[in-house]
Amino acid sequence: MLETDRTVAYSRTMHSDYRHAHRHSALAHGVKLYLRILRRKHILTKEMLTGRIPQHAAPVPASLKKRFRFTHHAFRDHGFWTVAPEKQKSTQSETAVDEVSKHDFMLSAHGLRLAGKAYAGALPDDHHRHSPKHARLNGVAPISLFTGTHDVLYPDILELRDRLRRQAHPVRYFEYPQMFHVWPAVTALHEARHAIDQMAALIREG
Repeated sequence: MLETDRTVAYSRTMHSDYRHAHRHSALAHGVKLYLRILRRKHILTKEMLTGRIPQHAAPVPASLKKRFRFTHHAFRDHGFWTVAPEKQKSTQSETAVDEVSKHDFMLSAHGLRLAGKAYAGALPDDHHRHSPKHARLNGVAPISLFTGTHDVLYPDILELRDRLRRQAHPVRYFEYPQMFHVWPAVTALHEARHAIDQMAALIREG
């Protein structure tokens, strides 16, 4: 549930967290959650897949399509949105990331690189579980990206946005000047409340 001064929006959600790529646990976790929903007969007409790391989400629709054909429309039609999506093994210059990192007091480039190595494990650099730039995005639901220009991940987010646009993949892009990593969590900020309003609107549209 997202609640703001003007609206309350509800959506059954599946959230991908920081499970290790090399253990392939994100997909298994997502399937377990979906099965739990089905067992409780909470099959809704609107479903939103949310997550901060799209590389978890990208393989899910095709995988679930094979087992749950009657529910695949939920992923394809209603989409997912993400705030500050992390892309492991960045192809952007280290200089660009380090420059933005100077302005981001929430997340550092050095810490991000250490976390990325731990997350990736022994998988090759071009594995799709590292980054959506290595994943097949055909069949993935429309994507909404939220980012701030002072987010250390900003250069990577721009790369992801541009790739989606080149492939004519449905993407809505929301950029906030001078906002840091996951700024919507700091709800005292006007920009955070505005972003939350936009997310609530996306859920209602879905």
